[in-house]
Amino acid sequence: MENEEFLESLRQFVLPVILDHNATSHRLATSFYRRYGILSTLCGPRQNVRDLLDPRTSFLSLDCISNPPLAAEQLMDFAHTYDELILLLIPMNEAQKQFLSAYEDRLESRYILTDPETVFSYMPSLSF
Repeated sequence: MENEEFLESLRQFVLPVILDHNATSHRLATSFYRRYGILSTLCGPRQNVRDLLDPRTSFLSLDCISNPPLAAEQLMDFAHTYDELILLLIPMNEAQKQFLSAYEDRLESRYILTDPETVFSYMPSLSF
């Protein structure tokens, strides 16, 4: 019972925001869905066919490589839209990690900055 309550809380209050939309990003979103039953938002400069067909994800148009200041602003706007949720911001490559590092102070006010390895490295505690 306690485990189901925890999973229900995750489904209601956590939204992974993945800074890419390639096959690896879709696999990470699938892992979130299979393990916790939560949907993810994938980010990229333009939507591709996989983004349109994957029912476990939504898409946010975002280009953190060619226009970092605009991308940071878009992420903050997105966070305000989902103000009631805990947002996990997950970079998938080194350039995105550098982007997060450059805007860390601002983005940490609304996001938990993490990475794919950390997210699935341990089972969360079920006691609150």
